[in-house]
Amino acid sequence: MRVVARKDAPEGTAARFEALMARKTGGKIDLTIAYVDALPPSPRAKRRFIDQRLDIAAIENAMNLAPDAVAEE
Repeated sequence: MRVVARKDAPEGTAARFEALMARKTGGKIDLTIAYVDALPPSPRAKRRFIDQRLDIAAIENAMNLAPDAVAEE
């Protein structure tokens, strides 16, 4: 997954998100996040992106996980 990170994104957010998705999918999806400066258009000049601002701490809380416990898995 290519991601354009916010300037104020906390350190380790990508690793926490990867760990959460691995846990949520039972390890059936191998997700790797790559930070990029911009998302390029498709060959037909269409913009392909999802603009989503995830609150990783809220996801961890909903799953009853401590933030540090997820990153260590």
